[in-house]
Amino acid sequence: MPKHRHNIAKQPRPRQAALRRVRAFAPARHPFAMLGLALGCLAGTATPPAFGQQPALAAAEVARSFSIPPGTLDQALNRLAAAAGVELAVDAALTRGKTSTGLSGAYTVPEAFGKLLRGHGLQAVRGTGGAWSLRAMPAPNQTSSTTSPAPNSTNDTMLPVVRVKADALRESATAPVTGYVAARSSSGSKTDSATREIPQAISVVTRDSLDERGVSSLAESLEYAPGFTALAYGHDDRYDWSIARGIGETVGSNFRDGLKEAGSVYAIPKLNPYGAERVEFLRGPASVLFGSNIPGGAVNFITKRPTRESQHEFRVRGGDLNRLGVATDLSGPVDQSGQLLYRLVASQERYDLPTPGATKSERYFAPALTLRPGNDTEITLLASYQQDRIDGDAYPYSYYEPLGNAYIPVVEKGWDRFNRDQWSAGVLVDHRISANLALHSRTRYSRARLDYRINFANDLLDNGLVERAAQHIKDDGKVWQTDNYLEAKWSLGQWKNTTIAGLDLSLVRGAEFLGYGIASPYDPATGQGVGSFVPPTPAPTYVADTRQTGLYVQNQAKLDERFVLLVGGRQDWHRIDNKTDPTATTREKSDAFTGRIGGVWLLPLGISPYVSYSTSFQPQGGVNYAGERFKPTTGRQYEVGLRYEPVGVNAQLSAAVFDILRQNVPTTDPDHRDFSVQRGEIGSRGLELEASASLPKGIDLTASYSYTDARVKRDTDPDLVGKWNGSVPRHKFGAWVNWRLPSDMVDGLSIGVGARHSSKIPDYDNTRWVAGVTLFDARVAYRYAQWELAVNARNLLDKVHLVNCSYGSCYPGDRREILGTLTYRWQ
Repeated sequence: MPKHRHNIAKQPRPRQAALRRVRAFAPARHPFAMLGLALGCLAGTATPPAFGQQPALAAAEVARSFSIPPGTLDQALNRLAAAAGVELAVDAALTRGKTSTGLSGAYTVPEAFGKLLRGHGLQAVRGTGGAWSLRAMPAPNQTSSTTSPAPNSTNDTMLPVVRVKADALRESATAPVTGYVAARSSSGSKTDSATREIPQAISVVTRDSLDERGVSSLAESLEYAPGFTALAYGHDDRYDWSIARGIGETVGSNFRDGLKEAGSVYAIPKLNPYGAERVEFLRGPASVLFGSNIPGGAVNFITKRPTRESQHEFRVRGGDLNRLGVATDLSGPVDQSGQLLYRLVASQERYDLPTPGATKSERYFAPALTLRPGNDTEITLLASYQQDRIDGDAYPYSYYEPLGNAYIPVVEKGWDRFNRDQWSAGVLVDHRISANLALHSRTRYSRARLDYRINFANDLLDNGLVERAAQHIKDDGKVWQTDNYLEAKWSLGQWKNTTIAGLDLSLVRGAEFLGYGIASPYDPATGQGVGSFVPPTPAPTYVADTRQTGLYVQNQAKLDERFVLLVGGRQDWHRIDNKTDPTATTREKSDAFTGRIGGVWLLPLGISPYVSYSTSFQPQGGVNYAGERFKPTTGRQYEVGLRYEPVGVNAQLSAAVFDILRQNVPTTDPDHRDFSVQRGEIGSRGLELEASASLPKGIDLTASYSYTDARVKRDTDPDLVGKWNGSVPRHKFGAWVNWRLPSDMVDGLSIGVGARHSSKIPDYDNTRWVAGVTLFDARVAYRYAQWELAVNARNLLDKVHLVNCSYGSCYPGDRREILGTLTYRWQ
């Protein structure tokens, strides 16, 4: 890649300015007090069952949050049994043809069954073993016991019975989750594992959380997650530009269903959050699992997949910025046997950008099919198409300080635009070879094409005109990826092991064409260019094939359900064939070994302390003055943490302390200023606290606090050593609470409120700081039968603020946006 290319996909800044040094951290006390109080309240709600008490009976008496949509009575009962974790036997003749208005709120299991069955002449009866059954209400002169088993009459045994078991419907790492708490994840180990058994911090944002916060981008989905600096350069409708743990930019480093969402230099895909079942953020190095990646963490987008039960949704939303959009999500079985399932997710939306005069329209279409030819095999086909069209200035809205600290419109009307088309087709295969051996395969082909035209303000001329430069980028990225691994379960003495061993391959073919030149001057008074505008002609600047091959093995060993040891290693080979000059192809090769080791102690009452060490790598293109190829940058992390899942409460609380070091970072060669040498090191240390819960009384919440100390640790320029990493706040706090009011107060009403705080943010030279800010979000929703009307507000108080100032430009944060959403759901 040419060294001096002007990269507008990434904000312009000297590479060496990204280096920072680690210093022992001393976090402020008040955020600890705020989050500690919240965690203490959650912990106080956890009361373990009395000695000798039957767990099933104790669980039935604990109030929990339910959110069951309207539909058939059969479906509503199935959802309730699965959410409550109980076994239910249903006489199909009793529920045939009956419907339910659903259930929302916090109830014990008997109360939930009573609410759901009201008006149907039915009751749920708990047997002596804890299982439940359904029967008709007794006549007025008869009595009923909620602890005696259902009558076993001859007529009962002849009728068809449906049994729902909690184990069969237990939460999986990819299935929908009710509420904000996901007990299982696949991003931390590539296996369907309990989150508390992963020796590394991980945040999971569920679909309910995304919907209730009115999320419109992948970056927004993680605004309340610790260690994640969302929208580091303000509102950006081109890319999800964010920073992980203060030491890695996420652009081009996100994952979808465990495979990297790769692209070319500028043709980088942007993920639509409406297509996500959940968003997972594995914090810290993750190359053992995913290959080449930033040391700050991996964001894994889990796609909506076909469901066994029918569920349908249609929504319309609109609001500020002239936003108007429609979307639908349809899913369920195609045949009665449930061997073929489908899902169709689609959306279309149009809105104005903060950049004056610019508008965006986006379309998203994602069909999926799941085939279950037998109990041991599942094949899922996933496809998607997304179209992004921006007319006008697509660059993030910014104030240009040399030109009066104001936005300077230099758009050539009808020419400036950002057009991206991206599509993909993939297959997921899971096959159970035997009781203890399974094969997993993920393969995807994707393509992203970009046509990007933009004008930049260069300087203010003496006659009041603005000198501008025009840039035209055409980029095309084709990506093929496959990841295949075996999963084996075996025992050695008291150790129960889960071992995976696999091979993943990727091929990226990119072709970038760039045109750049000084355009005709721009007259702010008329809003037009002076003289004829001659657009630049794109020419090939980077044409290359990039191949990566990875071999990995990992073992999770569990001792007596009390201790988990995780060990993994991976070897990667990376190759770039540069074909920019068709007469002379050059080849760059590199390889790297990464590993991870960690242990988790599973203590009683849901307490799980852990410790881990993990590494990462990223290939680097280019050469130094001597012509030597750059080595991959490497990252290593030490992490110590604690998780707590209170008994009897649907909640997760966690704390993590980490120390990351990134090495082999290119920095300016002091003897040859036009070249770089790999002598830079960046360090990041911090503390992260997080809590998520779905509590009784219809309360869902998520809260987090981060302290991040990211600095230059080593550089060829001694003046940079010790400086803070730009664009990253030292302190970050967020809390969101959504409360569904009890039906005896206002049936169907829910209220949400959130607060996001960031401390002051430095530029890369540490010569100026953007003031800290606290923003408030809110939501009011009302659900009646199958309809729900919600109104969300971001930056409710319309706080005027900046998110970043660097090298002559300041990027303002989003102003207040009101968004109304009308949703209709049916079975």
